Amino acid sequence: MVPPNRMRKSPLTATLPHYLASLSPKVYTCPELCSIIRDFAKAINNPLDAEPDDYLQHYVKLRKINSIELSGAKGAIQRYALHNPSPLEVGQQLKKGGYFSHQTAAYIHGLVDEETITYYVSTEASSNISNGYELNQQAIDTAFGKEQRKSGAAYQWENYQFILLTSLDRGKMGVEKKGPYAVTGLERTLLDITVRPAYCGGAKKILQAYNKVLPYICVRTLVKMLDKMDFTYPYHQSLGFYLSRAGYTGQELKKLSRRRRPFTFYIDYAIKDPVYSGDWNLFYPNALDNLV
Repeated sequence: MVPPNRMRKSPLTATLPHYLASLSPKVYTCPELCSIIRDFAKAINNPLDAEPDDYLQHYVKLRKINSIELSGAKGAIQRYALHNPSPLEVGQQLKKGGYFSHQTAAYIHGLVDEETITYYVSTEASSNISNGYELNQQAIDTAFGKEQRKSGAAYQWENYQFILLTSLDRGKMGVEKKGPYAVTGLERTLLDITVRPAYCGGAKKILQAYNKVLPYICVRTLVKMLDKMDFTYPYHQSLGFYLSRAGYTGQELKKLSRRRRPFTFYIDYAIKDPVYSGDWNLFYPNALDNLV
């Protein structure tokens, strides 16, 4: 490593911090920042007298760049910030091609009131698994009688937790830009939290989200998106239940009600004090009956 006093005498060292401060986004990987340092040196015709990483670590010591380490069971993730970043800014740089989903998306869209300390970042991956699974009632009862399985890719930074999720490749269906962030849109967010209730605090919070968002969504788009996702489980029953409880009475609800419902389903996993809905042939928590 080049001695710090040598770098302090370099014109690059004096001008580079001002250049970095002008950049956006504000959170980077080590290779990204090293590439920026190398390109800047070429642009001002000032050859590097040290490796880009030496400059990076020098600025970290001077506290002109913040070193961010997220710790997790699968190891650590290192990032660098040019200011004091928000958890959303950190989260959006954790995975290439990632986007905010589930409760984080619901929070960004204003569907949940309380600020979260858990952030969900999704990416997509291709799969060779066929959706030709033969569904039966016993399999449904067994799966939904247990707690929902959760991602093991959890990372901690300060008081915040980041959960990295991987879903089937659907071409980022329903993902949009909201400000600087890639995030699932309203309809996709509703479907994601309907399918994975634990990633939004359970059925009560999900119904509250439906109540809030109903005037602003296209239910036809919501149903079409559900069909394109081609889930194994009969989530049209969950969707119909939530829509009807939120006060929707349109044609799409009537179409959902005409679909076959040969299996008794569950709106959530490991439901305590379940209540049966004959209209949708599913069980739901009795707390939903008291929701105003």
